[in-house]
Amino acid sequence: MNRGKFSLLVAANMLILAALACSTDTMPTQEPEPARGMPETETSQALTDEPKEEPDVVAPRAPLPEAEAGMACFGSREMGVTCLTEAGWQTHSKENNDLAGNYVLDLTTCPDGSLVVAQMSAISVFDGQTWKSFDGGWGHGSPEALACDQDGAFWVAHFKGVSRFKDGSWTTFPSSDLATGEAANDLISDVAVTPDGSVWVATTYSIAQYDNGQWSIFQEGQGFDDKYFIDQLAVDSQGRLWASHGGGLLVHEEGTWTSHNNPGYVSNQSMGIDAYDRVWVGTLSDGVLLFEDGAWTSYDMDKGLSSNTIYAIAPDANGRVWLATSYGLDVFDGETWHIYRMDNSDLNDTDLRAATVLAGGPALPDPLAKDPGKITGHATLPDGSPMANAAVEICVEIIASRFSGATPCSDQPYMQSATTDVDGNFIFDNIPVGWYILTMDTGDGWAQLTTSLGLISERIPVEPGKTIDVGEIFIQEDDD
Repeated sequence: MNRGKFSLLVAANMLILAALACSTDTMPTQEPEPARGMPETETSQALTDEPKEEPDVVAPRAPLPEAEAGMACFGSREMGVTCLTEAGWQTHSKENNDLAGNYVLDLTTCPDGSLVVAQMSAISVFDGQTWKSFDGGWGHGSPEALACDQDGAFWVAHFKGVSRFKDGSWTTFPSSDLATGEAANDLISDVAVTPDGSVWVATTYSIAQYDNGQWSIFQEGQGFDDKYFIDQLAVDSQGRLWASHGGGLLVHEEGTWTSHNNPGYVSNQSMGIDAYDRVWVGTLSDGVLLFEDGAWTSYDMDKGLSSNTIYAIAPDANGRVWLATSYGLDVFDGETWHIYRMDNSDLNDTDLRAATVLAGGPALPDPLAKDPGKITGHATLPDGSPMANAAVEICVEIIASRFSGATPCSDQPYMQSATTDVDGNFIFDNIPVGWYILTMDTGDGWAQLTTSLGLISERIPVEPGKTIDVGEIFIQEDDD
């Protein structure tokens, strides 16, 4: 058996059990656990959350004027959009004809209250009564980021430029308008609109401002004192534009850029500025960072977060901060982190990639109680014999081709481990409702269950009180 790809047959569907590699700078892969007879399970970091390190407390601020309630919406990787209003949770998806696609890249709410949703190959707009979708017109590639202006237009950042949709038609501005010289590139990461009507667009190495029909470019030697790798944009209550980059933050005020360095490099994923003008930066693996009064504070799973991967940040007008993470929705009310996932709410996914909140946002609902479920299966070797005494894991975050922990699931927010019995059977019991990734030690390295293309982790749904049987798993050596 080699460390190439393996094919996996579940019921009548051909899937892939793709080989995983452990990063060279981490601990080596653990050996499978000894045989235990019938399968047993071990749980790590269950949803009931064991005691964690006491979180740092954000300094209290003066109460804000009570803002009007509004909806909060969250886009997922595969399941469309779930919105929370005073009436409860509601899902919008391709299946109920609200969206053109279920893979959501970004969300925004406009001054008129409409919701704009960017999907892999479409944009959908909800005006409060009906949905309308566009399958093109904005330029090249997928719509990566969205923003609305005060004139009723919305802006779309995409490969090779940025486009504006207004009065039923599109206008595209190419990337050549957004950077020059060595900074010129076609990767556009974000778009934002300030209260004065200026539109700001971030490319890899520049930020461009559109004002009165003209573009102004800021880059190294042209407003910037260094070469910055720009990630995200956000606007504070004073109308100042902030930009995150790998080394910290930039802020534009009265024509001048000021840099606030972060002492440690992080991989930025998201950004938001709350009603107190505190800057929140979400990261790929280090939780969320708070920049306040010139100082940095970090929050991660040890300090109350559900995941260290923060894909989107959406502050509301009442001072709360809503985080879309790889393992649910985290809401900070100024004192406490409130966690919502599929086992305690009507969210239809835990892998949340986008978020937006209108006005003061909705009241936080009471958590629900849902019965846990089970996952069972049977593993077989290429020669047809049972795959006995094999370590099997389930966890909640998508696994790429490499993992950084001792095993693929060991550093995830939630995981269970089991061992196949002498007949190749395995069982995971008492699993919170949600979506799960399955990995197995094949004896020649770890592998994961993926889709038929072998590129993306296959997710197994666990419903309340139900047993999900993944069926017969045939491990076969790849011909490569």
